[in-house]
Amino acid sequence: MVLHVGDESLKATTRCRKGFSCLSGDRKDMCKVETCIHGAVYFVKCPDNGYCPYKTSFGIDYCCNCPVRKELFDKFKI
Repeated sequence: MVLHVGDESLKATTRCRKGFSCLSGDRKDMCKVETCIHGAVYFVKCPDNGYCPYKTSFGIDYCCNCPVRKELFDKFKI
């Protein structure tokens, strides 16, 4: 299933290294949101530990700052 997000999120996501695969339906490599705090801080568990310009280390956990990923979670809870 193809998903759609707002133009603002797409324009803000300038450093995606995965070609927006999260929108195409192929979400095998999409990080899973484990916890979201006040719709602002998104803790994620990633299927690979590779580099992502939107993933920030927070102790032993990671936070996601990807505008598209945040909108996908907020809109579709995925």
